[in-house]
Amino acid sequence: MDIYDRIAKELQLQNKSRKDLSDGTGVPYTTISSLFQRRSKNMRLDTLKLIANYLDVSLEWLLEGGDKEQMNNDVIEQEIMTLTQRLSLKNKAKVLLYINDLLDGKE
Repeated sequence: MDIYDRIAKELQLQNKSRKDLSDGTGVPYTTISSLFQRRSKNMRLDTLKLIANYLDVSLEWLLEGGDKEQMNNDVIEQEIMTLTQRLSLKNKAKVLLYINDLLDGKE
């Protein structure tokens, strides 16, 4: 399964068309049609990002396939780690308390 198969499958799962993809991303329909027709290996990164955002999938999944849910989880965990590093010690402690409350069902 290549990127175009994954896009087509995701469009089908979301009950959307290539026209919807074009309208939702701002990428001209002729460009989308041409990409699918040629199955180009040189899709622009900004176009890939627009498609991933529109379909609400990770760029990694779009490019590589695999377990979509696991890849999204990995991206979220990495983002949490990156953002947490920027917090003060006091705010890290607050985040930790909040996470414990979530796990205990208090939120």
